[in-house]
Amino acid sequence: MRTTEGSRPGGDPSRGCAELDAAPARGGGTTASGRPAATVIRTGTTVRSRDYQRPTLSHREIEVLRCWLLSDSKTEVSGKLHVAPGTIKSHLHRIRGKYEAVGRNAGTKASLVARALQDGILSLEEL
Repeated sequence: MRTTEGSRPGGDPSRGCAELDAAPARGGGTTASGRPAATVIRTGTTVRSRDYQRPTLSHREIEVLRCWLLSDSKTEVSGKLHVAPGTIKSHLHRIRGKYEAVGRNAGTKASLVARALQDGILSLEEL
């Protein structure tokens, strides 16, 4: 899942993980357009949408999550965000706990990618 730093759609390509604090915090309950996140599910000829209950992630948790999902290691993220690797691990532990509390498994990096995509925290183009 390696990507160029700061490759957010519509963003400045020179921006790195440490500069994400200027980005709007998403993941609290709506997408960037202000609508609840939904997944379209096709069942036969019927199309319906499924809303996801979202955890309330802090701005810093979103910053750490985005940076970690776009990086190769916690050590790399800790260097970019100028914190100890244990701090990154603690943030990720809290993020996973918040997803578990709303009934959405997030035990692996792949499942966190899925949650970030569903909640509008990350886009496919960024991966």
